[in-house]
Amino acid sequence: MKHIVLAGGSGFIGGILVRYFRKLDYQIIILTRSPRPDAPGVRQIAWDGETLGGWSRELEGACAVINLAGVSVNCRYHACNRQLILDSRLNSTRVLGDAIGRCPDPPRVWLNSSTATIYKHTFGPAWDESGEVGGTPEAKDIFSVEVATAWEKVCNQANTPATRKVLLRHGARAGEQQRFSHAPSPRATGSRRQDGPRPTIRFLDP
Repeated sequence: MKHIVLAGGSGFIGGILVRYFRKLDYQIIILTRSPRPDAPGVRQIAWDGETLGGWSRELEGACAVINLAGVSVNCRYHACNRQLILDSRLNSTRVLGDAIGRCPDPPRVWLNSSTATIYKHTFGPAWDESGEVGGTPEAKDIFSVEVATAWEKVCNQANTPATRKVLLRHGARAGEQQRFSHAPSPRATGSRRQDGPRPTIRFLDP
C-alpha cells in the first residue's frame, strides 16, 4: 500500500495532513516522541528526532516524507529555548537526511519545513521564492532568520541523490474552529490572561 511518512506529525498541521491523505487512501506513518495507539490507516512510530533507529525502515518505498518536527516557538526567547528551537529543527532534519541517504528504496520526495520569516521584512510587494532573505532589527526577526537559514542549509547538504527535496517556507496557520496557532500566550508575553474567550480565526482545512 502506498504510504507517506510524517516526521513530527502529531500536531496541528500533521492532523490536517493525515485527514487529507487518508481520503486519498494513503497509509500514514507518524514519527513521534510519544506514540499513540494505531488508528485505521495510521501508525505511530517512536523516534527521538536525533538518532537513527528502527523508525528509518518506515522510509523505504515511501511516496513522500514530510518533516514537521521542531519545538513550538510560542515561548519566551531566552537562551535555553532558543537552543531548543534550533536544535530540534536541525537535528531532526539531519537524521532524516542520513536515514533517507541509507535507504535501498528511498522516498521519492522529501518535504522539509522551513519558515516564511526567512524573507526580509518589507511593506513593498509580496516576496516570492526569489525574495531577499535576511532579518531586520525593526521586525525583531534576526534569530528566526538565523534558524531558518541553518535549517535549510542542513536539508540542502543532505546526500539524498535519489530523493527530490522541497523546502516548505510556510507561516502561521489557522484551521476551522482552531485558535490562531501563533497567538502569544501569557507565558510568552508575561501578561495575565484576560477574562473571556480568546480570538478565533476561521479558515477551512484543505
